[in-house]
Amino acid sequence: MRSVEITHDPISTSLDRDTVAQVKVRFLALNDQRFQQAKQHLSSRQQQCLELLPLLLHFNHPRLPGYQSKATPCGFSNYSPTNQQLQAAKSLAKGFKANTSQARKPPLLALYVMGSTGTIAQSHKSDMDFWLCHSAEIPQSALAELEKKCAALTQWAKDFELDWHFFLMQPEAFSQGEHGELSKEGSGSSQHFLLLDEFYRSAILLAGQIPLWWFITTTEKNAYRKAKDSMIEKGFLRPHEWLDFGPVGDVPPSEFVSAAIWQLYKSITSPFKSLLKLLILEVYLSKYPRVFTLSDRMKMFVYAGQFNTTSLDPYLMLLNELSSYFIERKEFERLELMRQCFYFKLQRSFQSLEKDKRAVELLRAIEQWQWQPISFAHLDASSSWNAQQVMNERRSVINELTASYKSLLDMARHSQPSINVNSQEITVLGRKLHAAFSRTTGKIELINPNISNDILAKFVVLLWDTAAGNWQLYLTNGRWEKSRSPMNVSSNIAELFCWGLLNNIIDINTRIKIQGNLNLTAPEVSYLVNLFSNLELDRYLSPTHTAFTQPAQLSFVAVLTNDPTFLQRDNRLNEKSFELDPLNTSDGSLVKNFSVLSINSWAEVRVQKIGEKLEDLLHWLVGQATTNATVQVRNLSLQSAALIEQRLKLLCDTLLQHTGRHTPEKDAHHLFVTLADEKFLLVHFDHGWQVSSFGSSSDLWQALSQPAPNYRSLTVDPACHHHKLIRASGLTPLTELSSNSIQILFRIDGASAHVYCKDERGSLFYFEQAFHDQDALLKPLHHFLRAVLHRNPIRGAQPMFGIFPIEFYEVLERAETLKLERRHATSAIGNMRLFDLQFCIESLDLALAPSQWQLSAWLNGEAIAPDTGAGLFHTVARTILSHRQSGQRYPCYITDLDLSLCEHQLPHFDQLQTSHYLKLKFQLERALNHALKSL
Repeated sequence: MRSVEITHDPISTSLDRDTVAQVKVRFLALNDQRFQQAKQHLSSRQQQCLELLPLLLHFNHPRLPGYQSKATPCGFSNYSPTNQQLQAAKSLAKGFKANTSQARKPPLLALYVMGSTGTIAQSHKSDMDFWLCHSAEIPQSALAELEKKCAALTQWAKDFELDWHFFLMQPEAFSQGEHGELSKEGSGSSQHFLLLDEFYRSAILLAGQIPLWWFITTTEKNAYRKAKDSMIEKGFLRPHEWLDFGPVGDVPPSEFVSAAIWQLYKSITSPFKSLLKLLILEVYLSKYPRVFTLSDRMKMFVYAGQFNTTSLDPYLMLLNELSSYFIERKEFERLELMRQCFYFKLQRSFQSLEKDKRAVELLRAIEQWQWQPISFAHLDASSSWNAQQVMNERRSVINELTASYKSLLDMARHSQPSINVNSQEITVLGRKLHAAFSRTTGKIELINPNISNDILAKFVVLLWDTAAGNWQLYLTNGRWEKSRSPMNVSSNIAELFCWGLLNNIIDINTRIKIQGNLNLTAPEVSYLVNLFSNLELDRYLSPTHTAFTQPAQLSFVAVLTNDPTFLQRDNRLNEKSFELDPLNTSDGSLVKNFSVLSINSWAEVRVQKIGEKLEDLLHWLVGQATTNATVQVRNLSLQSAALIEQRLKLLCDTLLQHTGRHTPEKDAHHLFVTLADEKFLLVHFDHGWQVSSFGSSSDLWQALSQPAPNYRSLTVDPACHHHKLIRASGLTPLTELSSNSIQILFRIDGASAHVYCKDERGSLFYFEQAFHDQDALLKPLHHFLRAVLHRNPIRGAQPMFGIFPIEFYEVLERAETLKLERRHATSAIGNMRLFDLQFCIESLDLALAPSQWQLSAWLNGEAIAPDTGAGLFHTVARTILSHRQSGQRYPCYITDLDLSLCEHQLPHFDQLQTSHYLKLKFQLERALNHALKSL
């Protein structure tokens, strides 16, 4: 293109060769001014890095920073490095020689830097966002190499204290609505047009092709396409000179909502910058559908002859647009808050602006605010604000952020009632917002989003309000004069310490004074500070982007016991060093209350009270998704701390292992039993994990005997094995049993036998009967079980040689430990002079006594009809007694039981279990033997 003299005269918006040439030189002049302004905020070495960046991407040389491989795409269209860039490259990489031969179609199209770079908002802390535009013909494998190179250049820039972010952009795909994935830095598809608006008004071209958008004045999509086709047809620009991201106009209402959600997310770490962007969205939407964006306004000024950085600074334009909007609406409080956010975004003091000759226009705009010097001084000192000031500022900004978002949502729905933004990206952003801003009981709120550098308090008062039943945390001074209002209030002392430590308000050097509660002593305060400081929570507070694509899962749990607030001084816990289990001492449990500190995969931190009983804690643990969580235990009182922590940690680990973690069988539902305060606690599965409490072993056995859909194993808390109640219950040996047989355990106690039966699905049944000898105990039982298996074959079982195993074990005590020894018994009872006694239950109601069931009975194959006026049990007892030569009334036992007629009246799953037969056999025998004794 021929040399064109730049002018400041208004130019026509019609397309012709002279207009295109004048537009190009004006935008390039503005571009060069911004680039020079950008470098003024950088050190000489940083300037050199920025100037050298296009060359580093243009060439692949092993000695240049960022080099990955020969396969990495390189080479810009419409770019030749300057002599200055070449000399810098040679000084950086000895032996570097520029390869002047260029591909016919270079894979890289352009490199831009956008955002605050080159604007009045740029500071030494500003990061740089680069759009690296590439051809659509680059294969995915080569793009991966290019991404690696950009990552390496990002690391290289850090050595010069530069914060670089690269975004690989394919213009054609972007213009058609295709975007990169949502990430921590990338907004994905949540703000297509509005991101483009920011790009067009702030981007500085560093290398390659110029945006076609500069040359087309219309904002309507169809008109934009026609103008583009006309330019291409007439050849006003050569193909290698331009690229196209499309127009900014016709922003759909749904994008205002999705972009607002993105800005709310960004406000978590950059609240002032995000609020400014959220407010400009509100301005745009208020003019819908005739939205005239700031980039459109900037282009209009360039065409009118104004193309210097002073009048077209993107942030000054933003300030003027927002000021006009709030003044017109007479929303002066919002105007002041906007100005405050703008001032914070500058990250420069008023005094420095007064001394900066380049800031004349900015200073003139700020002076129109008519602020008092004290206002500037207050904001300039924000880096040293205390926690109360930071908290007040954050509250104001967050309130405005949420109010602005609601206003945008109302406007968008009014513009398009059927608006729908339920994409996965919006779901992810919504989760991030929920994690950052939602307020729930016990949730720890982080109050300092990069406002102050240090909000650590030297002095803090913790006041217990007896009437309200809560702790109040106040900032104070060396004279212990409290602030007017408390910083935080909670009934849970752990929540206040956790809140203070995570917000860096409290540390080990903070002096803390307790008022209103004598239970919390100075040594315990120091102990609590150290306790929470040593939890090392930081590792759980930086969630990955991927974590938000899934529902939140617990990643860390600290069980907190014995809040000293509620432990009366005259009734403090006594160390029970001679007792192994602090949950079961002679004085009861040493643990009086439970709380939980939890962190989930979204980095939400909560401290919540659980209750005063161990079953409350167990219920919470099994009700949460704690499978992959790290679990710790901390005792908040100095008394018995180590003993309690060790005991509860073992309990928690064992419990979680058997309720989901490392489950050996996919469909197994495990039973877990522990003991606390002389009560049995059973963790079991019933439409979700449940915890039940039982005051006696008989009640526990009733629960253990319930039918199960699949095999379930039993685990007894190992710390309880030696407790007298656990030993008496007979549970411990049952934990050693397997799932491939019916197993019977018996323990002889003088003239009695304690019998424990585990059926094919792990249901457990216990009964006691008189003991004469081993055969008399085992053979009838074995005979009965074989009859049951004949009537009720176990579905899905893999029997050995056609016979499902039945195993017998005797429980023996050896050196204060219980041992199992295998015993063998046949089912042959012919030589035992036993009667063949069969029962059939035709109908039953488990709430009624067996005498009220409908029954049939046979003795040695002959049916027994009940005598007139006597029940069936008395008739059967009399018949049995008539067959006994001795006439003795010793117990009799059922040898077979038919439940086919009453099966539908029994609780079961796909079929009856052996335990059904055993339980009903025992009930019938008890009724029968009672009748026998009464004769």
